[in-house]
Amino acid sequence: MTGDAARLTEQGRHEGEIDLGLRQLRRRLGQVPEPHRQRIQSLPSEQLETLGEDLLDFTSTLDLDTWLSRH
Repeated sequence: MTGDAARLTEQGRHEGEIDLGLRQLRRRLGQVPEPHRQRIQSLPSEQLETLGEDLLDFTSTLDLDTWLSRH
């Protein structure tokens, strides 16, 4: 795989992680506020994976606020 192809593959994977995280949050909490969406879209893959695990314990957007302020 060339450098460009690898970069595009990684970019696509990252976008998929973002999409999955946002869908899980919508299902868990309802509508995700735009500032939160923007912040989540800027997270690196490692933090998206952590969010994907931690959101299972969220009960409100306040939990998401707290999580985002710590990461």
